[in-house]
Amino acid sequence: MTRKLKALRSRSHEEATIESFRKDPSFAAEFLNAVLEDGDQEEVMLALRRLSKAFGGLQAREQIQAKSQYALSNALFQGKSGTQKF
Repeated sequence: MTRKLKALRSRSHEEATIESFRKDPSFAAEFLNAVLEDGDQEEVMLALRRLSKAFGGLQAREQIQAKSQYALSNALFQGKSGTQKF
């Protein structure tokens, strides 16, 4: 019997939440919107941590940030004859 109990691993609430975010990104977005609207700072930080774990953590954030900076640079510095657009 102990062998069966060891084989069954219970998941924490956080692990289950992270998995549900991965399975349903629209649910994750709805959850974040609700927390931003009604939550306090601690709840917002907890939600952001879980979303970060669900969708790639710091690596994903760094990739998004790099792409955003590249897109912003292109948008600002694209213009006819190399002039800047503001």
